[in-house]
Amino acid sequence: MKFNTLFTLTTFIGHLAAIPTYHNSDFSHVGISSLPYDKQIISACTEPNTVGLAFDDGPHIYTDQLLDLLHQYGAKATFFVNGVNYGHQIDSYKSVLQREVKDGHQIASHTWDHKWELDKASNETIMWEMTTLDDKLDDLIGLRPTYMRPPNLATSERMLDVLKDYHVITTNLNTDDSGGNLDWSKSCFDDGLEEGGSLILAHDTKDIAIDLATYMLDMLKEKNITGVTVGDCLGDPKENWYRKAGDDFRDSFLLQNKENPYEKYIKTGL
Repeated sequence: MKFNTLFTLTTFIGHLAAIPTYHNSDFSHVGISSLPYDKQIISACTEPNTVGLAFDDGPHIYTDQLLDLLHQYGAKATFFVNGVNYGHQIDSYKSVLQREVKDGHQIASHTWDHKWELDKASNETIMWEMTTLDDKLDDLIGLRPTYMRPPNLATSERMLDVLKDYHVITTNLNTDDSGGNLDWSKSCFDDGLEEGGSLILAHDTKDIAIDLATYMLDMLKEKNITGVTVGDCLGDPKENWYRKAGDDFRDSFLLQNKENPYEKYIKTGL
């Protein structure tokens, strides 16, 4: 398990090499101007005594129970959702998405189908992955996220340029829960928190999700740290978490690509 984690960490560091990353001192304008963040990745919270609770790949069969748990602890979270993943279709989870919004959580993008590492995808594919999910979320809950987390945390300067109208979020506190080993993930969380980690990567698609979330929330309570959304842990007001229909990333992309390759991509399906 440690070897796999080392490999994952090495791969992650390789993706981030030479890509500008925000540190706490760089966020003087957060909460004043929502978009863009100068095409940089965000991996750490900036508000003191907060941890950004963030769960990827859902919604899934465990998400409702996770929402119950968050309510019990008075905590908020960000859900980086997919349109299609783990065999689920997001349409089946409309009520879960609506509950997430109603309960004060944040919904963000994790691309449509988690199929691409975006540093390897074409600009047009990145565009399709983002706008397909945006359109679906607009249909289901009337919201189009301004926050996203790239699948497998894969980033590049070119990808950041395409996604300049999104806040690109990674992590500095990875629970490494993909393998489903609860004890290992608890240890990763403890070590990460001890080292000052503040922006969590976990999943609401794993069968350890509830036990791990309970453990994390207990540890945060013990240390008087508040579990909040990613937007809140960055001091970014809720009105900045979503864009209006018509205030669209699609328009920005097309202005950069005057020959309209996106339209060609949609027509051909390539």
